[in-house]
Amino acid sequence: MKTLKEVDIARISQGKGWHELGEAELKALEDIAYYASTGAGVRAQNILNAFYGAGYYHEPILPTGLQALSTPGTNRPETRKALKVPAQVQAFPNPARQSVTFRCTLPEGTEQAELSIQDVNGQTIAVLPIVEGQVTASWDSRPYPAGLYFYTLHLPNRRLATQKLVILR
Repeated sequence: MKTLKEVDIARISQGKGWHELGEAELKALEDIAYYASTGAGVRAQNILNAFYGAGYYHEPILPTGLQALSTPGTNRPETRKALKVPAQVQAFPNPARQSVTFRCTLPEGTEQAELSIQDVNGQTIAVLPIVEGQVTASWDSRPYPAGLYFYTLHLPNRRLATQKLVILR
């Protein structure tokens, strides 16, 4: 949330609207949106959707109850444990109009993977190679009609859950 606030403060101090973001600000928002399950991630995804003209608003899921506000000791740096990052993939903007950027994180030691895009009939219409580390891959959706599509990250020994992608015209 801190980075999102910093981007917003810089934008406001320069008298810019969200539609006037530069590359650095967009990169920061993409990084935040990658973790879209957080409040800041959902907000960043909404800003990117507006920037790219998708016009779709993701409703944030807010925690309920007092236990969601804090748990003593869990937010202090000395008590946080380093977590292994699982394989992940996210598409933005989603819904998209012209192109889609996929942001992928591969588990450590995974040298290559593939991202497949399927239409509603399950036919694979594109395969994007993904290389070691965290990368972005772009897909031009202009040749394809508006509608619902699916994307799946394929690792050498397994496949991640398939996710939805909406193309608008």
